[in-house]
Order: sequence, then C-alpha cells, then structure tokens
Amino acid sequence: ASDCPWVVFMHSDVVVETMDWLLELGECLLRHKAANVRMALACSDNPGGDSNLLRPRQSPDKGPDTISAEDPLPLYCAMFHRELFPRIGGFLQTYPYAGYEDTELFYRMKARGYRQAVCGNSWVRHKGGVTVNAVGEANAAAREAMEKNRERCIEDLRRLVAPAQKKAGQRA
Repeated sequence: ASDCPWVVFMHSDVVVETMDWLLELGECLLRHKAANVRMALACSDNPGGDSNLLRPRQSPDKGPDTISAEDPLPLYCAMFHRELFPRIGGFLQTYPYAGYEDTELFYRMKARGYRQAVCGNSWVRHKGGVTVNAVGEANAAAREAMEKNRERCIEDLRRLVAPAQKKAGQRA
C-alpha cells in the first residue's frame, strides 16, 4: 500500500543480526541498476535454493556481489525496486502455502531483461523451511497443494513468459 520505491520480502524464519542489512540491500540495487538488477538477496548461513551462487556464510563478513544470469534465487530476504512489478506483469502469482514463487518470479524477470543479485554486504540468519515444514507436517492437504505448485509454476511460466519473449523479439 505504500509508495516507497523499495519492496522487501522476508521469511518468518529469518533473524536479523546486523544493523546495516537493509541499507546494504538498497545500495546493492543502486550499484547494479545499470546492469538491470532489480532484486538483491541477503547472504545467509542457510541460503537454501539450488543456485550455484548461494554459499552458506557463518558470519556477516563483507564480500563481493554476484549477479545471477541463469539461476533463480530464493526469496527468504530480498529487496526489489517497486518499479519492477508493473514491468513484469504484476505481483507474484499465487501458489497455495508456498513453493516455486521464487522460480516463477526469476523467469518473468529474465524474460523482460531484469536480473537478480546476491548482495555480498548484507547478511542474515535463516533457519530455512521452518514454517513450510510445520504446515506440511500438520496438514496433509497443504502438503499436497505445495507439491502441486511445481506444475502450477510451469503452467504459469508458459502462460506469462512466452508473450513477453515474443514482444521482446518484435522490438529487437
């Protein structure tokens, strides 16, 4: 509801332990705006995800930023330029409970020429999977819905990304 130029996604199992984590995410976005980076992810002791760019770090020591060209980054603690969402077809698609919203967002960004980065100077602790696992264990229907999210994501990507790629080809 705000008109602030930044949006932050933070999972409930993230613990902030440094005073500058948010400032560093914003500065990372500014450093790489010319390279079309519109999302910056904090480093973590437990980053999860399948990206080769994610390496667990046990302390908030500063490091280099890394721009992701091919790997979706998770959304446990990420900052975005608000301008991104209208440019990629709106806000995240709905996935019951959780699962694959980060993948879907990455490919919508990529189809429109936007990139994601891991901010080497922002760091948080991330327990990873706490809420999702608790919901899945307590509710079989929720677990089943989360398992179906992969197919929902693939379906959404076919519907959302193909038109963007076609428009990009027409402009080139």
